[in-house]
Amino acid sequence: MVRAAFRGLLFAFVFVIVTSSVALPFFSGNKQLEKLVVHPLSGHVYVAAVNRLYQLTPDLLLKQQEFQTGPHQANGYCFPPAWRLRGLSCSESTMPPLSQTDFHNQLFLLNETGSVTSDTLLVCGNVYNGECSIFSAENISSVAINSTQIFQIVGGTVQNAVLVSTYSTLSTAAVVSTDLNGDAALYVATLREPSPHQLVSKPVMNVVSLRATELFKPLADQNLNKWANKDKTFRPRHSFKSGTFVYFTSYQQPKDSFPYNTVLSRICTEDLGFSASPVTIYAYMEANIRCQVGDTRFPYLTSQTVVKPGLDLQTALQLGDMEEILIASFAQTYDNSGDTVNGRSAICVFIMSQIEEQFKATQETCRTGGDSVTKQGFVREGNVKECKNITGAWDGQSCSPDLAMLLTVPSPILSQPIYNLTLGQVTALAVSIVGNATVAFVGTDGGRIIKLLLNDEMSVVELSNSSVAELTHSKQILEMSFSHDGRSLFVMSSSEVVKVPLETCSSFSSCSQCVTTIDPFCGFCTLENKCSVQSDCQMSTDPSRWIQTSSSRCVVSHGLQSGSKSMASITRAAQIFLRVSNVPAIGSFKCVFGNQGNTTATRTSQAVFACNTPQASSLPSLSGGRLNVSVSLKSTETNSIFVPNIASITLFDCQVHKKCFACAGTGLPCGWCLYNSLCTDAFQNCRNGQSSHWVEDVGLCPKLSGNEYFWPSGVSADNFDFRVSGENLLMPLQQLGDAYECIVKVPGGNTFNASATRTSGTGLTCLPSTSVFQYGSNEKELSVTLQVRWKADGRSDYQLENDPGLSLTLFKCSKSATDCSECLAVKEKQKMCGWCGDDLTCRIQQECRGNWNGGDGSKCPDPFISEFSPRKGPIEGGTKLIIKGSNLGVRFQDIARVTVKGVLCDLVEDEYAAGKTIVCTTGPGDKSSVNSEHVKIYFHKVNAESAEDFEYVTVTVNDYEPKKGPASGGTRITVFGSNLDSGSNLTVTVVGVNCAVTRRTSSELTCITEKKEQSSRRRRSLISGDLVVSIDNAKPTDNQQSSIPPYVYTPDPTVAAIAPATGLMAGGIPITVTGTYLSSVQKPKIVFLFDNRSSSFDCITPVSDMMMTCPQPHYPYIVDEGSVSLSVTFVMDDVPKSSVRLDNSFSIQPDPVFKTFDGEKVFSSDSDHIILDGSNLNAVERKFYTVLLGDAKLCNVTNLSPELLRCTPDNGDNNEVVPVRVTVGNFSTPVLGNLRYSAGSSGLNPVFVAVPIAVIAGVAIFAILGIVLVARQRSIKREAHVQTLLIQMDRLEITVATECKQGFAELQTDLDDLGSALSSDHLPLLPFKQYAMRVLFPRDEDHAVLHPLSQKLKSRPKLADEKIRKGTDLFLSLIRNKSFLVKFVQCMEHEHSFTMKDRTEVASLLMVICQDRMDYATDILKQLLTLLIRKSLGKSHPKLLLRRTESVAEKFLTNWLTFCLHQHIQDSVGKPLYTLFRAVKSQIEKGPVDAITGESRYALSEDKLLRHQVDYREMKFTVVDGANGTTQVRLLDLDTISQAKDKILDAVYKTAGVSQRPAVGSIDLCLVPHANIEQPALRFRDEDSTTVMEGQWKRVNTIKHYNVPESCLLQLSPRDASVANGRTTDHTQMLIASPSRAILQEEEGGIKVWHLTKQVDTIASGGDHKLVSEIYLTRMLSTKRIVQKFVDDLFDAVFPPVQEAPFPIKYLFNFLDNEAAAANITDPDVLHAWKTNSVPLRFWINVIKNPDFVFDIHKSTSVDSCLSVIAQTFMDGCSVADHKLSKDSPSSKLLYNKEVQQYKQRVQRYYGDIQSLPRIAEADMIRYMRNVSQTHGNEFDQTSGLYELYQFAFRYKDQLAEDLVVEPSLARDFQRLQEMMK
Repeated sequence: MVRAAFRGLLFAFVFVIVTSSVALPFFSGNKQLEKLVVHPLSGHVYVAAVNRLYQLTPDLLLKQQEFQTGPHQANGYCFPPAWRLRGLSCSESTMPPLSQTDFHNQLFLLNETGSVTSDTLLVCGNVYNGECSIFSAENISSVAINSTQIFQIVGGTVQNAVLVSTYSTLSTAAVVSTDLNGDAALYVATLREPSPHQLVSKPVMNVVSLRATELFKPLADQNLNKWANKDKTFRPRHSFKSGTFVYFTSYQQPKDSFPYNTVLSRICTEDLGFSASPVTIYAYMEANIRCQVGDTRFPYLTSQTVVKPGLDLQTALQLGDMEEILIASFAQTYDNSGDTVNGRSAICVFIMSQIEEQFKATQETCRTGGDSVTKQGFVREGNVKECKNITGAWDGQSCSPDLAMLLTVPSPILSQPIYNLTLGQVTALAVSIVGNATVAFVGTDGGRIIKLLLNDEMSVVELSNSSVAELTHSKQILEMSFSHDGRSLFVMSSSEVVKVPLETCSSFSSCSQCVTTIDPFCGFCTLENKCSVQSDCQMSTDPSRWIQTSSSRCVVSHGLQSGSKSMASITRAAQIFLRVSNVPAIGSFKCVFGNQGNTTATRTSQAVFACNTPQASSLPSLSGGRLNVSVSLKSTETNSIFVPNIASITLFDCQVHKKCFACAGTGLPCGWCLYNSLCTDAFQNCRNGQSSHWVEDVGLCPKLSGNEYFWPSGVSADNFDFRVSGENLLMPLQQLGDAYECIVKVPGGNTFNASATRTSGTGLTCLPSTSVFQYGSNEKELSVTLQVRWKADGRSDYQLENDPGLSLTLFKCSKSATDCSECLAVKEKQKMCGWCGDDLTCRIQQECRGNWNGGDGSKCPDPFISEFSPRKGPIEGGTKLIIKGSNLGVRFQDIARVTVKGVLCDLVEDEYAAGKTIVCTTGPGDKSSVNSEHVKIYFHKVNAESAEDFEYVTVTVNDYEPKKGPASGGTRITVFGSNLDSGSNLTVTVVGVNCAVTRRTSSELTCITEKKEQSSRRRRSLISGDLVVSIDNAKPTDNQQSSIPPYVYTPDPTVAAIAPATGLMAGGIPITVTGTYLSSVQKPKIVFLFDNRSSSFDCITPVSDMMMTCPQPHYPYIVDEGSVSLSVTFVMDDVPKSSVRLDNSFSIQPDPVFKTFDGEKVFSSDSDHIILDGSNLNAVERKFYTVLLGDAKLCNVTNLSPELLRCTPDNGDNNEVVPVRVTVGNFSTPVLGNLRYSAGSSGLNPVFVAVPIAVIAGVAIFAILGIVLVARQRSIKREAHVQTLLIQMDRLEITVATECKQGFAELQTDLDDLGSALSSDHLPLLPFKQYAMRVLFPRDEDHAVLHPLSQKLKSRPKLADEKIRKGTDLFLSLIRNKSFLVKFVQCMEHEHSFTMKDRTEVASLLMVICQDRMDYATDILKQLLTLLIRKSLGKSHPKLLLRRTESVAEKFLTNWLTFCLHQHIQDSVGKPLYTLFRAVKSQIEKGPVDAITGESRYALSEDKLLRHQVDYREMKFTVVDGANGTTQVRLLDLDTISQAKDKILDAVYKTAGVSQRPAVGSIDLCLVPHANIEQPALRFRDEDSTTVMEGQWKRVNTIKHYNVPESCLLQLSPRDASVANGRTTDHTQMLIASPSRAILQEEEGGIKVWHLTKQVDTIASGGDHKLVSEIYLTRMLSTKRIVQKFVDDLFDAVFPPVQEAPFPIKYLFNFLDNEAAAANITDPDVLHAWKTNSVPLRFWINVIKNPDFVFDIHKSTSVDSCLSVIAQTFMDGCSVADHKLSKDSPSSKLLYNKEVQQYKQRVQRYYGDIQSLPRIAEADMIRYMRNVSQTHGNEFDQTSGLYELYQFAFRYKDQLAEDLVVEPSLARDFQRLQEMMK
């Protein structure tokens, strides 16, 4: 169709609808959106939604209140109630029942014609047989003409009042145009309605008037309707106007024809038949239209638009100015069942004039062809029944009545695709004409907008995506429409409307970027320096001001013009020249200098602009005398800088510089005026204007040289010349007042000025004649400041610069030396001093009245040694000997040598002090060294010898203590040996680190270690090394290292806990500190911090690395009556206190109060304890209590509560009375009362003593006494029994009270730190393949579908292999046939040998085969479920449908949900499910868990509740792991070793899945040794040689069994079977791993294993070992309370707000609703049960009970029991059955009874809300399923699945062949399959 000149696309811009950094206007209604209209004048946006109409502003704000159009109590076929009053009955006996029916908008048009109904909205819907209403476009809430008024206008003629289809899908196309008279007319095409309930026959194609008086009057005859619908299935798609015609596009399928065709139908708006009577349509025509290239066809039109192309495209297509083109998108395939298109899509362009030519050619052929063309099928129906010659002339007009034929074009109208979309479908089109260009916007079902430029070049340039918006719900774009100003595009999906800009010009920052995009919307606005649309650019009609086509026209900056200076002085005007090309010829400009002002730019040539530099007044002060600024060009018209940063220039000011060096060294064109000390840019500014007085080189600047000068304090220049050297010193011009001046500044003193005389260009002489230079202190010398000023023109205004080395020192000879040699040494330093022999002082010569020695050292007195040190040194030498005395030489060269005991001592020149000190280093001595000489100095002429002797000694080191300390240092080490105080240089190092010596004597020295730096890899490891002592050259430890052990730097001590954590006001409670490396500290101290006070106390020196004891003092300053919290820290050498601080870790409790008791307490031998009453008794543990009975006996405390203390007294004599006192710590009670011992029933009754006397007295008396005795014995026994019962009741009461109090505390305690422990966002999700395998094939982790079929067939011949592959292909085609697959499944299910396992396997294999066609899997599922439902209807219990997996359909449903809901689990349910699992696991592990039985202290299941009183303690440990450093872990002392390892692995690998961790059985738990690093680690096992045996019972080892101290270091190490002795196993490893483990573990030989409780004879044992079990049910309440929040969170995620419900669940529930309606099931409980059984039971309950299907975790027996209770709670909450509960009901049911009632209400509301939502369209579901297929379509090997499924087909081949007899083609294919697979 399109001429060859048109080649297609030039560019494609893709706008993906995702989140943008700029928020775009959007509107989101609460109903599904369907249609969109934009008013061309006001810009108002009208949106039609289900049951709603919205009127929005151009920015998508709600302008009017929404208008509600539905729902209605209707059935789609009955008329509105007002119509029925006119006699239009609607008998419900013949109609479907009335129900709440949603209003779907079939027709939504804006009428802009000049009729009375103009500027209105015409709205027609699906209810009431397709009623219509007319709304005001000004205010949509105002109904201009309602349906009843329309009914009245048409005179009650129903056929004229209804126009559109009643189908809920969008099935109507319409357009407003004019009729023959120019009046408004509505052209409508609607879907055919074959329903038997249809009350009126609506034409599928109609034309009606929109005139107010003839509203909806038909303008088309019935022939048109009959012809358009004859022998066709008519599905209208779109409509449009072009010229004098109205066109419809539709899908039509003639009978017995497939596939559908896209038909273009045409009606002439000027048809004379409109005015005929009766109305007759003369000019209806139609033609098939198709997009096609080669054999690739795109026959199904999906969207279209008609436009007049832009000039470029118009010229390329050789079109006239008024000609139009049709741009349409087409799809490859069409599914009529869901009214959806599939496959690829393409866009084609049709020229309307060429279509018109084909229509005319057909008319001409028919007019002139006669009978010869009639058979070709031109004529379908009409006034003329056949083509034949028509006499008379034909005017050639298509609307002419001369040819009153209804015709069709015999051949399809074709066009080639100009654009192909390989992924997704085109769902909307919009075309804009921009200048001469034609731009198409293409909307897709994936939410993309593709921007296409149509031109005459066939090329596509891929550009980067532009993110502009986000459609948060449905991604499919339904409609697009331009805004009234043409700047934006309104994009509508089913859930929202977004206003998208047509361009993103502003995103291009440069002209080249803007122009090279070739986006016709964008051009570069030259004088505003921006990329914009043309309307946003001033004077854009000038092509040089808005550039769009070529980057060569962009403004280009070339910098400064050649020859233009880049520097300019601000003191005088300068001009710079800028070179900039392509600047518009017309305009005024300015130069902008950074932020410092602007000046006028003058154009000197086409590309050169001249600018003056800115005035100094407009500039800030120039830091450093310069300012670098960038120069830009600004347009005065736009007030915009359009050429930024053309060049960078330097503005400078020389006069800022006040020194010659600064002026001449700037690199600027500045010079220094020598005579007037001025920095200027021109020598003309200098005095006399001479260039010789102006220097630009720093080497010519005058300065003082860097010499060292000395001057005697207080001496005038009369005696000396003070000469100063310099460079470039000017010759003063006396006549001008030039001169020099010397200035000396004394620090903190006076300033002295002196005149100076220039002696040459390099020298000055200062003349301090009137003012001497002096200082007043007694210091030997003083450095002062020397300055020389140049006085120009009589002004002292310039100071000569000094070289860095210049200095002046004033000195005093008398203070510089005390003897002759020292004085002459001063002379050597140019200080003019000498030795005055008269007064023996050091003076300058002018001050000495007598003999003055100015340099001859030989005339000085003889040298003298006054002292030397040290007095002894190691025989190895190296001792630095310091010799002091007088006259010890003038210079170092005066000394010849020094000897010590005849051994040469090496002189140290650097430390020689003339006349005073000589330093030398001794050489090695030996025993033969002479003793006659001491220390002797040899000068060249004289010698000096010391009076004392120097001693050579041997240094030894014997030992040191301690031998270890913390890495932070601070350890005080004492070294023992001999002569340790000798020598001069002593160093001690420990493991290579200095040890600072603090004290030393001959026999010992003390040093303090410094910090030992450790690498991060060895941060917590031991470091050992030598202690090295060095004294000069002596290394006494070198020869003794074998006998001196190494020193060990341990890691810094840590403090894990203190116990007890409470103390008393009285103090005295010993505090046990647990930690690591505690014994490395010598004298640790404990420090208590309270209220800005601190108290420290010495702890007992620890003997264990892990434990030490510290005192708890009395706290007199704490006066609070209640508990007071304190912080505790420790002083441990140099270990930072912050690292061993425990904030608020210790509390002070009030002292206990005991009640005194009156009289005596009786202790009988029949009882075992006494009870003391009081308050606050449990402030500290019972072990700290001592109950004293007299002076020697004790009462052992056995139980303690806040008010009771129970103790067992030591044995005592009968009737012995002892006082009772109690002490605890420093607290002691007075005597509380007396205790009397009684023999009890086993003691001898005093009555027996009287028996012999009674016998002597007589038998009668004996009898009487016997009776009394019996009575007395019974009384005593009765009292004893009562006492025993009371004691037992007391004991039971204490135990029950303790248990109940603990349970109550747990119920009232907050969630502890569980919330923070579960805050991690990491989810150890399994990959989809593993997740699916655990559902599809739960007991087969290596199923055949995981491997390619070739792996299984590798042993077969290649030919057989190829046949099998072809066979699987054939089998796949059979499986993809619904009929075959259904018969296949039914055939197998009819066979008794088809077991439950087989059904599960087949359903899973079918899921694997359908993984790439989930839409097909959905169809199969629906068909199988439909059959299953129909089968179940005849049974008495329809609620049981889908409750059990008894069919392939039920298992297939589970598999389908597994695939469909995987993403939902990851996004929504995964986190709350994993959090619940961790919460349950964490809560269970807070208490002991019996590793053998799986019973736990905390549980939700009564069956797994530990019903025993078990004392346990929580302990903290530090675990060292090589890969992960250290981790703090909480364990229980009753944990088995495997339980401990499991908890440690959870802590160390908390972010890793179970499969990423070491197995519990592959590692050992080890105790990390401290004292000896060579000692092997102690390994712990569940069973080893230390395991305790009690008869036939063997107890699993626990942490407590090994007496592992708290806070010690543990380590996980690879298992080493060679370490342990005897048989070693981890008993609980298998138990932890297997939830189904037997309760009682019994080994060979009858040995039984137990952990917490023995499972036999527990109840029979009696006593209080097992209390009434119901007491422990409170623990279930505690556990429930802790995890309930997480249960609720999971319930919220599984049953979310209906808007967030997963798509598949909505679809499945819609399907069940339909099936229930079809089966006439009216009981809502049945439908509720179906939905519960289909999703919660079949999927969610399985996931909750088995979170290991979703996550990489391990589920223990205890956790499994709790999750089962929670899953049952969910199931009960989904059930409609009302179960009555009683006291005999299971405890788990009672536990969650209240929550179940709440859950039931929420589930019912959830089901109801989903039911009220609009039904999900099949097309939407197909798209969803295809996305699932794309995501997970290749997880399993499909061919292997087919091969495995064929085994079932082969097993039942005979039965299946018999069932396929009715399907011959399928039977043949199945037979052929068997041949291939042999």
